Formats: sequence, structure tokens, C-alpha cells
Amino acid sequence: MAGDSSLALDAWLSHRIVALEERFFAWLGAWVGRRPKAAAALVMLVYAALFPGTFLLQGDGKLVYMNLDTEFLTTFTLTDTPEYKNYKLGTSIYPEVRFVSLAESPRNGQSALVADSLRAALDVESHISSSLSISHDGKQYSFEDLCVRASSKTPCRFSSAASMLVGSGQVAENRLRQLELMEHNSSHWPLSKRVAWLVSEIPPPQWALVQVHFGTGRVDAFPGAGASVDALAEWLINSKVLLASFNLQDGEASKLFEREALRWVTGSSGALRVSATTTASLGDECVKIGTSAIPLLGATILTMVAYVVIHLGAETRIPGHTQLMLAVAGCFVPLLASAGSLGLLGYMGIKINILGCMAPFLGLAAGIDCFFLMVTSVNSIGPEERDHEQLMACAVSRGGVAATTTTVTSMAAFITSAITTIHFPGFFSFSLALVFVLFLNWLGMLVLMPAVMVLNERRMLANRRDLFPCVRRSRNTSTADDRPHSIFACCFNLDLGRRGRQAVSHHLAPLIERNLACQLVGATVWMGFVVASAVLLPDLGQGMPDRYFIIDDSPLQVYFDDIEQGFDKTVPMELGLLLQQPQLGDSSYRAALLNLMTELGNRSDAIMPPDCWPVYVAQTLQPSAGQSEAEAATEKFFASSMHELYDWDLQKDGSGTIESARCRFFVWQPMDSKKRSDHADNLLAVVEQAGLPVVAYHASLATHVARYKRIKQMVLESAACSSIAVFVALLLFLPTCHAILAVGNVIAVVAVLFGFMTLTGITCNAISFSVCVMAIGFCVDYSCHIVHFADHNVDRKLPWNARMGHSLRECGFDVLQGCATAFLGVGLLGFHGAMAFRIFAALALIITGVGGLFALWCLPALLALMARIQHALCGSITLETTDPEKAEGPAEADPAKADVEVVHPDGDSTFSV
Repeated sequence: MAGDSSLALDAWLSHRIVALEERFFAWLGAWVGRRPKAAAALVMLVYAALFPGTFLLQGDGKLVYMNLDTEFLTTFTLTDTPEYKNYKLGTSIYPEVRFVSLAESPRNGQSALVADSLRAALDVESHISSSLSISHDGKQYSFEDLCVRASSKTPCRFSSAASMLVGSGQVAENRLRQLELMEHNSSHWPLSKRVAWLVSEIPPPQWALVQVHFGTGRVDAFPGAGASVDALAEWLINSKVLLASFNLQDGEASKLFEREALRWVTGSSGALRVSATTTASLGDECVKIGTSAIPLLGATILTMVAYVVIHLGAETRIPGHTQLMLAVAGCFVPLLASAGSLGLLGYMGIKINILGCMAPFLGLAAGIDCFFLMVTSVNSIGPEERDHEQLMACAVSRGGVAATTTTVTSMAAFITSAITTIHFPGFFSFSLALVFVLFLNWLGMLVLMPAVMVLNERRMLANRRDLFPCVRRSRNTSTADDRPHSIFACCFNLDLGRRGRQAVSHHLAPLIERNLACQLVGATVWMGFVVASAVLLPDLGQGMPDRYFIIDDSPLQVYFDDIEQGFDKTVPMELGLLLQQPQLGDSSYRAALLNLMTELGNRSDAIMPPDCWPVYVAQTLQPSAGQSEAEAATEKFFASSMHELYDWDLQKDGSGTIESARCRFFVWQPMDSKKRSDHADNLLAVVEQAGLPVVAYHASLATHVARYKRIKQMVLESAACSSIAVFVALLLFLPTCHAILAVGNVIAVVAVLFGFMTLTGITCNAISFSVCVMAIGFCVDYSCHIVHFADHNVDRKLPWNARMGHSLRECGFDVLQGCATAFLGVGLLGFHGAMAFRIFAALALIITGVGGLFALWCLPALLALMARIQHALCGSITLETTDPEKAEGPAEADPAKADVEVVHPDGDSTFSV
């Protein structure tokens, strides 16, 4: 390696490590060149051993043959937040129930409160509650077998807007006939009068629940539970959606019943458009998302194969041949690495989620550029080298160092991401999967593909056909002027690979070295993008609706549309209030409890006052009552008929002492992410200020609210930690200044990504979080290649414009190909049916495009401009270039210039600078 003998410590260390790498990879390449079949078999054995692990993956969903984790609570939830811990505490004592929820709206635009609509709603609900059944473990289960009951003597928990108005069974039929007679006499019974007649039969204690069952689009206009019949009817007359809900016990049979109910509702037709959601709906949608990504993966593979074949199919070291089989084989290494990664997760007992479906796409996006690098390394040797051991020793030594540097830095980014998201299960497994993908791809590209290249070289030397290596070619095409003559090779005569390499070497590199306009524009673009993004960063939003994980044409989208339209973008939430060891014998405790429930019940967003049996007991006690009176009052309460309603809200220990009680508070919750978070903060503050051992919990607080509060901070912290980890890793391979340049360029790309997100309204969420981490892990490859070759085999006294020109000639085309293959790897996800994948594709394309632009033009232009400015100010350097055209012929002796040996991709340029 040419360079100054007095290297700084950091440069000396990095150069020593690189020298050790070169020696190791030279030995590895020589062994592969000597034993190519053994090397290929060894790597394939590793892949084959990891593959069975994919059958051990755990989860409720099934993606082809693999189990997929579809539980949102264990995937996209932060497990170290107070909201999550409170939810787990509450549900560990009072288990959460499952549900099937229906939204029923008229198809023909008529009122939902006419006889035909109400009868159709009752028919749908009756079929689910009475006729629908599933088979599980050899037994038949209906709703009556699986429903939730407060006690064994109480009916199933079921609510219905239609039943609230007309009742059920024969009572409902009689009222519907009366309603039909009224409709025939509409002049005497207008709609408002008919609705008032329906409302008059609702018991007044249930009037507060009317707003939960009927979607009028005017939640805030509800007249209140104490309103008159006419006022309630006037509000109800605008009903657009009728709701019904079925509660089920937790268990496998209930999951099957949910899916069967959803399937039946989706296929039903009638006077009503019935949409539905269940406890398992979002999880089942994840399976649909993964399934719909399979055709896109197939199209991505075919596109990638076509691209690689076109660019590398005719770019052989020995002229007159093609290498189609080699090009195809190189495309499948990332897929094998992806499968091996999932298998390794299966052996480790780590679940994969919907993000795991992106692993093959990202494997293709990140892995193919190593293949281009290895092919370039082999072709740079020249056709005169016939010793395969020496050939692979040189090629693997050259390509292995660069591939290892980028792989280690990318792995450092994703390992850091996995560590920082250990309490975020979905992203922990996603980051860990990418770590394994990168390592297994590195193994395949540096051992398996060199082995295949040796076999391909042997085939060409034996003058055998490409696609049919057992058949010899009809003529000897061994001269350098010969072109491939097979029908498959005709499309390769364009030589896109060589043309692209020449364009980078003879056009882009000289512009960066000598052209002031190019340098100024490139540096301005870099600084302008970074400054603009820094200005936009404070406005970066956060939060994401669950609808992003639902396919556009899914029936579940219809349900969300009905809820948003009918309830003004709010949803009813049943907030659980866990009273730990309630001290009803303490007068101060009772007073604080009554004050809390009163304050909650008086809230403007309250649907009804909290339903809390300790309050009912406390209201029967005198202010001076003690523990004995409280125990007696509690026993009396549960000895009455009320025990049938509240037995499941009471928990006692073995001695009969009350351990906990549960209260329930029905409240309107906004669907907007920010409003929901603010609403939750306000609600929890009221509970905390009561000074009681009360735990408020709900699944939405544990998932949506807690994630919304932390996601932006997590994105920024993970990006910072990953950048630091990449910088530390780069110090092993590059001098400090070069490592700073590479990491600084990557940080600039991430900053531009944040700016783009702000401009387009894309927020910090589960999807953008993964892309931000991916930006550091993948974009560092481009910058790392550029700065690596600016220090590798280059005199350290060279000015930066010459270094950048040399680096672009060495690896510029490979970086360009890495960007192109990354585009192809994730671009087709933009055609996915789910918004989440389209956002992922858009952000991935941004980081790929900006990362390539900054690495190939902006950063080199900025450094070249700085060298020009330094020369103008200090005159301490000469702005000579490494242009091969200027290198032709003998250089004039100049004592002020040092002789430098610069190795170009074609390996034949030695000249003075």
C-alpha cells in the first residue's frame, strides 16, 4: 500500500486491520479457487441446516407454511411503559374478553330506523347468535357455548341497536309489524313520530347507551341521558349506522368463531351493508398483507434477475462468453440468506411479524451490490491470469475488504437497533433478522459465489455452453475481439455494464476532479438539503392509524369508514379501573372514591357514569361506618340479585378477603393519534390525582397511546445510537477523518429523510422507524465504499479531488449498481395494497436515491471543492488528477510531485501525480 510512512495511530490501526483482512481473504480466495465444490457445498450446508428453523416459528397466523405472530399487543407495543404494565396487571386479574362487532348501515340511502333495516339487522344478529357454529377438536360450538356471562345464570353479553329499539323474538316481530303499519300511514306517522314511538319503549336507565349503539355523526350533540323522548328522537333520527357486539371467552374455539362470523358477514347481502371487526381482525389482516406480498416478491426476483443478467451476463473476464447462470445464482444468494435468517430466528424461539415479510426484499436490495463488487473484482484481474487460486486470492482480497467493511457497519447499525428496541418486540425481531441476513449474505457472496465463479471460469476455459455446461461450444471463441454468438447473447451486445463503468470513470470522475461548476452545484445540493431538513425537523410528526396495516379493498376498511362517519371520528372505550385492596371501611377512602367517580362521570366525554360496585356499597354506608359495617354491606350487596352482574368484578383470596375490585368507565376516545394521546393524559391525570391505589388500563392505552408518546424519541435515539455504532465500527477499517466523512454523509441522508417526511406528512411511526434504522444500515454502504477506496491503494498526500476521482473509478459504478438494485429490491412494494408497505417503499426509495446521490456526487464534489479552496488559500497542494487519459504516456519529471501508483478497475494505469 502506497502512502506516508508516518501514519497517525488511527490510520495505522485501520491500515493494519485492512492488511490483515487482505491476507485472510487472499488465503480464503486461494482455498476457494482450489476447492470450489467443497466451498460451495459447505455454505449450502449452512443454509440447509438453518432452513428447518422456519418450521419452528411461532404465531397464530400462517404465511404459506410459516407461523406469523399476529398479536399487535406483542408486536407493536412498548413493553416497558407504565400503560403496558398497567394493562397486563389488570388483564392478569380480570381477563380481557374477545369480541365480534358489527356496523350495519342501509344500502339504498334510506333511514336506518325503518322496519326493513331493523328486521335485516335482527336477522344478521340472530344468525350469529343462534345459527352460526364452528367445529373444534371434534366438538361443535355456537355463540351460546362461547359467550361471556357475568355469572352462570346470566345471559350472554350481547348488545344491539336494533334489539334496543324493538326487543327480540316475538316481541320484536310484533313491534316491527306495528312499525310497518305506521310507515304505510306516513302522513299520520312521519319519521320523527315513528322514531319517538321506538324511543319511548327504551327503559330510561338505558338512554345513556343509545349514543354508543347508534351512529348519527353528531356525538357531541347528544341531548343527554335525562333528555325528553322528543329530544332523543330528534337526535336519533339521523342514525346512519347501527352497532351490535358479541362478547366471547378467550380460547382457540372463540378465534375460529370470530373468523367464521367475519367470513359469513362479508359474504352476506340484503337491505343492510354489514361490516365487521373482531379481536383477531388486525392480526388476520397482517397475514393477508404478507400473502399479497408474495406475488410482488416473485416479480421483484424476476426483475432483479433480468437486471443482473443484462448488466453482467456478457461482462466476463474471458471474452467471447456469457455468464447467465452465474448472474442468476448471484440473485438467489440474498434469498437463501433471508430464509436462513428466518430459520435462525425460529431456532432461537423469536417470533416474526409482518415486518419479517420485508426481509427478502431488503435482502435483495442490500445483497446484490456485493455480487456486483465481486464480479468487478474478478474482471479487474484480466484474462491472462489462468491460475484460479491466484485469481480468487486477488479477487476475494480486493472485494472482501470492501464487502466486509460495509457488512460490519450495517450489522453494527442493526445490532444497535435491536438493543435499543429490546422492549419493542416487533422491531427487535426485525432488526435481528436483518443482522442475520447481512451476515449470511456476506458468507454467501465471499465463499459461495467465488466458488461458483471458479466453476464458471473452468467452464469458459473448457469452451462449454453457458446454460448447458455439459455441451461444448461449436467454435472456439478465445480471442479478445470475439463477441458471444449464442441467441441468448444477442441482447448483451449493448455491454451496459462496461458502458456504465466507462461513463463513471471517464465522465463523472473527471467532472468531480476538475469541473468547478460540478463541484459547486454538488456541494450546494448537499448543504442545501441538509440545512432545509434541519429547519423542518422540529415539525416532524408522530403517530399512525391502524388502517395503514389494512389492505385498501379489505372489508375492514368499510367498518372503519362506517365508524368514522357514524361517530364523528371517535370510538367508545371501556376503561378498566382496578381497585387494589379496596378499603371500604375507611371513610376517607370512600370519600376519595366517590369524588373520583363523580369527577369521571361529570366529564363531557363520559358516555355514562362509572359502573362501580364499590361505589354502590359505599353509598349505603354512614360516614362513621367502619370495616365490619363495610364487610356486611358488601356481603349484602352480593347476596342480592346484583351478584349476577358483578361477580366477575370481584376478586378474593383464599381466606375470603377482597383483593381487588374492577370498575368500568365508558368514555368517548378520539381516533386521531394526537388527540387520543392528549385525551389519555388528561384522563389518567384525573385518576392519579385521586390519591387512591387505582390502576386505569385499556388496550389502546398500552398500544397506541404509549407508542405515540415514545415513537419520535425512539426514532431519533435509535438513529443517533446506530450512527455512533457505525462510526465505531468504521474506525476499525478507516482513519478517523474518513470514518467521520462516511458517518456524516449517512447522517445527512437521514436528515433529508426526516425533511421529506415532514413535507409529505409522513410521521414517525412503526413503518418510518424501520426505514430510519435501515437508512443508516444500508446507506452507510455507499458512503463507506467511496471513502474506503479514497484511502485504499492511494497516497495519503493526494488532494481530495484526486482521491475522489480515484475512488469513483474504483467503485463508483458498483455503488451506482447498488443503488439501482436497492431501487429494484423495494420499488415494487410501492404497488402493495396496504398503505404501510407503500410508505415503506417510498421512504426506502428516498434513502436509496439520496444516499446514492450524496455518495456519488455531493460528498465527492464537496471534498473536491474544499481541496480547491485550500489550494487557493494556502497553495500547499497541487490539484493534479488521476484521470487515466492524462496518465497515458511518460509523465514529465517534477520534483514537487510524488510518483504515485494508482490502480484502476482495469488494473493497467500507473502514472505520476
